[in-house]
Amino acid sequence: GEGLKPFEEFDWVGQDLRVGDVGFHAEDRITRCASTKANPDTGHRDVDTLALMDAHLGHRDFGIALIASTDGQITIGDEVALT
Repeated sequence: GEGLKPFEEFDWVGQDLRVGDVGFHAEDRITRCASTKANPDTGHRDVDTLALMDAHLGHRDFGIALIASTDGQITIGDEVALT
């Protein structure tokens, strides 16, 4: 979202939040799959992306898994708010 710090969402794990009219529970961090090490054209493992991520970011995670707890609508520009 706009105005968030990089990887700020990692601090939300275990908390509830709302985007638009929809409530969510932040379940867990999502670790990148090892297939990111493969060249999509050849299938060869030409770069160890996960090792590079560890070295530069200190983790291999990108995003968090959200479980919807209510139904509703989300539109472009809706704020993300912890509840």
